[in-house]
Amino acid sequence: MNIQITSQSIDIEEVVKKYIEKSLQKIKVLAKDSESLVTVIATKNTNHQKKGDIYSVELVAKASFGTYHSIQSGANVKIAFNKAVLILEREVYQKKEKKSSLFKKGAQRIKQLLQSR
Repeated sequence: MNIQITSQSIDIEEVVKKYIEKSLQKIKVLAKDSESLVTVIATKNTNHQKKGDIYSVELVAKASFGTYHSIQSGANVKIAFNKAVLILEREVYQKKEKKSSLFKKGAQRIKQLLQSR
């Protein structure tokens, strides 16, 4: 899995970059796909605002089995990133479950057809 981390109007510390890379490795489906590319874009929404959801993180994951997209905002980059990763994980696993359930349904129908003959 390839990870690209970019930032607009802020500097991301090395500790946060390592945290992002470690967190993305937990998405096992993406980590197994060697062709997958995850782009992390961190931005600061406003320069004058001091409290609230100041930072936003955009995750775009492109893999051989689909493209996933998540944008979240938070009080700091880590919070926004964690929210975005949770949504990305949910999307990936929902699609995976949908494919496996469709496969099982198809296999059950074939089995029923063969047994009825």
